[in-house]
Amino acid sequence: MKRAIELDLHLARALLMEKGATIVVVKNGRVLYIGYDHGLRDLYMIVRNKGVSLPGSSVADKVIGKAAAVILLSHAVKGVYATILSKSALELLKRRILKLEYEKLVPAIGGRNGDLCPFEKLVLKIDDVKEAYRVLMRALKRTFISP
Repeated sequence: MKRAIELDLHLARALLMEKGATIVVVKNGRVLYIGYDHGLRDLYMIVRNKGVSLPGSSVADKVIGKAAAVILLSHAVKGVYATILSKSALELLKRRILKLEYEKLVPAIGGRNGDLCPFEKLVLKIDDVKEAYRVLMRALKRTFISP
């Protein structure tokens, strides 16, 4: 199983670079999703609308902070590659993901206004992954789905 996850992660990483994507999901050698949005929009849409089965998959993403890590863990992703990974995401993922790779480790993920990403800020002090996921998904729904 670990070898299959490594192969999936290798493919996801290669496609991330080749396509200029921001996120790629691969499972059992099949590309399930390639996204180009910034922030958490693609990941939110995957878990809410796209019908992509994340459990057991490998995900390559340009930027993974704690908020993205919470979503990936909550959906039983097995392999993760990040071009940029925050320290809080590393702490969360390193004991729970079968295969974890990253290029650059940063103290935190910044937002567009130069401050800490608002979703990172939201989950930074929450240690329980289930609680962080619940809080995060409620905020993402308010952000990405207009009334």
